[in-house]
Amino acid sequence: RLKRELPHLQIEINGGIHTLPEASAHLGHVDGVMIGRAAYDNPWMLREADTHFFGAGESTARPALPTRDAVIAAMLPYVRDWQERGWHPRAILRHMLGLFAFQPGARKYRQLLSGPMAEDADGAELLLAAVAQIPDRVLVA
Repeated sequence: RLKRELPHLQIEINGGIHTLPEASAHLGHVDGVMIGRAAYDNPWMLREADTHFFGAGESTARPALPTRDAVIAAMLPYVRDWQERGWHPRAILRHMLGLFAFQPGARKYRQLLSGPMAEDADGAELLLAAVAQIPDRVLVA
């Protein structure tokens, strides 16, 4: 209603958006959609956001979508680097909690990453141990 009454204003909606199709539906009425908590709780939902919103025609070459395993593999040196700079692993790993949302083993994965953690814990090893709780995931550092 606000956008109809004031079409010259930039109107964006924030809150309660849980899926890309929901975001698309809102974009029929407003100029922008912000996805916050849902993206944090289940970041994998954004994996296909570019394709969903901007498409990829047959003539458009696009890179392959990443896998969760590729994301974890890319995070290992990142975790190590920040730990060498003095950051506690929790500060980094807490943002990884939702990566396996709605997957078998996700609860145990989250518990390992959010549970008690020694000051000198090896964040990369902890991440690998957490990933090992997800069936069919065997990553090597």
